[in-house]
Amino acid sequence: MPGDDNLRLLQDGDGADDEASECEADASGESRGGGQHSKHFVPHLRRIHLKLLGDYAPSISLYCTGRASITTATVVVGPGPPPVYWLRVERSEFRVEKGRTEATLVLANGSTVRGIFFVSATSATRSGPERIKDVLNSEPGFFPFEIQDALAIKTVLYHRDHVVMVTLSNNNEPSTDPGYEVATPRVVSMLLTNGQRLTGAVRVFRPVGRDRLSDYARTNERFRYLEGPDATMIVNSSHVIELTEVSQDA
Repeated sequence: MPGDDNLRLLQDGDGADDEASECEADASGESRGGGQHSKHFVPHLRRIHLKLLGDYAPSISLYCTGRASITTATVVVGPGPPPVYWLRVERSEFRVEKGRTEATLVLANGSTVRGIFFVSATSATRSGPERIKDVLNSEPGFFPFEIQDALAIKTVLYHRDHVVMVTLSNNNEPSTDPGYEVATPRVVSMLLTNGQRLTGAVRVFRPVGRDRLSDYARTNERFRYLEGPDATMIVNSSHVIELTEVSQDA
């Protein structure tokens, strides 16, 4: 079936490895003519199981991880006999490759969880890659977070409402905000709902004369950077009880 870049031929008996291919596809199953097993390589797929339910009735299931960008895949039967099976791969324009960024969550129940955020290579709201703050401010509700316990690595969904703050592994993340160098820095003290008090610098992205701490407090952004002396944090403003400006020498 020439002319379709999304078609891949599934031929019997071709078991040659191709180390340059990104992902592996296994085709196996039974037909009325007997058992068969083939090994093929299809770009952007981690694994495929193709089960032949009769000569002209194949079904397929996909196991897509990592760099996969597949939404659907179907088997197209070419002319026979014997029939020729083609795999039609349809990619989603909405799926993007995810990066991984380490951070530590402080939750409202007092627990601390270290793990990994999943971030996109491009941000939907600014130029450059997505940051942890972008993930937290993107929408309400739950976000995925990868953790490792005594048994396995797993992905847990945490609700944004119950995240008091996040300690970043990358202290330079705030400097990627447009206008960071010209924004007014204010050293503040924050009292949080868990009883913890933090001191650090915030940036007020407002014109001169309207860059007071009260102007900063009125902005709608929920999760905000706080650059401390030893770490950079993202604080959930819903968990800030008290906010005061302090001397930069304090």
